[in-house]
Amino acid sequence: MTSYRDWQTRVMDWWEKAQNPEVIDATHVGDEATSACGDSIVAYGRIEGEVLADLSLRSRGCCLSQAAAAMVTELCRCMETSAAAAVTDEEIIQRMGGYYIAPERHKCVLTAIKAVRSLCEKATFKS
Repeated sequence: MTSYRDWQTRVMDWWEKAQNPEVIDATHVGDEATSACGDSIVAYGRIEGEVLADLSLRSRGCCLSQAAAAMVTELCRCMETSAAAAVTDEEIIQRMGGYYIAPERHKCVLTAIKAVRSLCEKATFKS
C-alpha cells in the first residue's frame, strides 16, 4: 500500500508534467469536458496504422484532472488504439491512487481517458 505522502508526490509529479504538454503533429483529436466542475481535456494523437504513436493531452481543471492527463499520456502512448480505448475507468482510478480518490472526484480523474477514447473512436470511424 502506498503511503498518502508518496501518493501526493506522485500526483504532483504528474501535475507538473501536465503544465507543459508536448506539441505533436496530430492526425486525430478528441475531447471531453466535465460540466459539473469545468474540467476539460483535448487529446491530440498521431495514429500510425492501428497504433497511437504519439499522444499529447491539454488540460484545464483541477490538479487531479491535470495529473490524470499526464498519467494517461504515459499509459496510452504507443498502445494500439483498441487497447487505449479499452482501458477501464477502474484501472485509471487505481493508477491514480484508488482509495485516496474520493468517489465525487472520480469524474475529474476520468476526463483524460474519456478524451483518449473519443480520439480513438474518431480514428476508427475515419479509417
